Amino acid sequence: MKKSEPTTYSHHQKAEAPIAAPAAKVWEVLADFSAVDTWVPQVLSSHIEGDIETGVGIQRHCDLGSSGKISEKVTHWDEGRSLGYEISPFGPMQAISNYWSVREVDRDNSIVTVELNYTLKFGPLGRILNSLILSSVMKKRLHSGALMMLKKRVETGQVVRKRRAPDGVPQREAVKA
Repeated sequence: MKKSEPTTYSHHQKAEAPIAAPAAKVWEVLADFSAVDTWVPQVLSSHIEGDIETGVGIQRHCDLGSSGKISEKVTHWDEGRSLGYEISPFGPMQAISNYWSVREVDRDNSIVTVELNYTLKFGPLGRILNSLILSSVMKKRLHSGALMMLKKRVETGQVVRKRRAPDGVPQREAVKA
């Protein structure tokens, strides 16, 4: 399945960063779809839902604390190279998708690219909101947030919280309050 075409979304952000690690090591973190909470501090808990454990169709649920909860479903999976997923409506966002890709530069270095596509609620007011505030906030969060968190996780092995399931086994349960 192909990633969502950019024309289906009103707004786009793209960022990339070098990571001092082989592409396979980067992919290992990205492909552990149920455990995004181990490297993104804002995700307090994540787990998969349903019977699919990898590839197109896998779904995860993320608890963002006071910011709310979201569901994400993989729509694109190219083993070892890229994955894309759609995110449930959230805050001012009506439709959202993320697309991650990793490209090996040499055996010890990779380039990771992340693309964020979104459409806002509120029609013309949403476009104004994006122009005045949201576009710059999303660009900053994409580059200095998600990419740098992935870089830190891959390069140092440091986690923000431990996996609840053994390595190689998807996290299936939410954190108990």
